[in-house]
Amino acid sequence: MSKVPDIYDMLKYDMLHNNEFVGEFAEPLFDKISVISGVVSPLEFGADPKTKIDIGLCIARPLLAKIHTDLLWWFSPNFQSTSHPDFEDENEDWQEKGLDISNPLNQVKSSWRHVRT
Repeated sequence: MSKVPDIYDMLKYDMLHNNEFVGEFAEPLFDKISVISGVVSPLEFGADPKTKIDIGLCIARPLLAKIHTDLLWWFSPNFQSTSHPDFEDENEDWQEKGLDISNPLNQVKSSWRHVRT
């Protein structure tokens, strides 16, 4: 059931942008998957508003923390980890978020750089 929204999204994209590849088989399949998706998709990220907000926060908080840290890093050359209560865990190890230099196949010349969002 968790793949239904993915199938719906991919099929809709292909019908719009790659119609020459999916051809005539896509329309009947899309009609069927859109009915199933109409039931499954609204419940994908929780059944009630509180659960939806909790799941949304779990998804968005790390991204927002990374963007916050990157902005602080960008505007302050001497930036050190901040102790903002919402982003404390994410900022503790911001310096370790560079590229992995232990991999012998890593051909990146500037692996010391801070990976920015």
